Amino acid sequence: MKHAFALFAGLLLVMLSSSSALPAQTHVEVAAAPSAATASQDDEVIRRIPYVQGESPEIGPDEAAVLNPEKTEWTIRKLDRRKPEPLPSLYAQGGSSWMTVITLCLIAMCFAAWKAPRWVKELGLLALWTGFLSMMVGVYGVCDFVQSSGYPLSFALCCGGFRVALIAPLYGTIVYMTSLLLRIALKPRM
Repeated sequence: MKHAFALFAGLLLVMLSSSSALPAQTHVEVAAAPSAATASQDDEVIRRIPYVQGESPEIGPDEAAVLNPEKTEWTIRKLDRRKPEPLPSLYAQGGSSWMTVITLCLIAMCFAAWKAPRWVKELGLLALWTGFLSMMVGVYGVCDFVQSSGYPLSFALCCGGFRVALIAPLYGTIVYMTSLLLRIALKPRM
């Protein structure tokens, strides 16, 4: 079993060293914020309500209210509810190299539960920290790109980047929680 773990560690090292940056996203677009003339129909204003000190407007379940301090009015807009993304798309967005390493940790953890139950938690921790390492490398790459390009970025673009950066750590956390559940299930056998 020591040889299998050494083989797995060597495979992990080769995968990490083979791709230099391991980007979470391969294509980055920087676009200017939409002006009033180019606003899409999805960003349509439903209604405007005058601002009254201490009162909030009544809104529906699929609406958002934004206070405009210049005009002292509430702007009510329809929320754009996005459909959940399929798992293969999330796997690709999270960085296929990182997600493959975490999946290999999951597979090794399942084999360890059968052959070496004491390694289950350690392999789960390896998956968890691989996810966090991927996030740190991805955020570092984005910050480096922003600093070198000098483009002004919108808040929505930054939030989208952080959403993508959190995919691998979430997957690593799920694998770690699975390792803890496996360890609890195997505790009487140890």
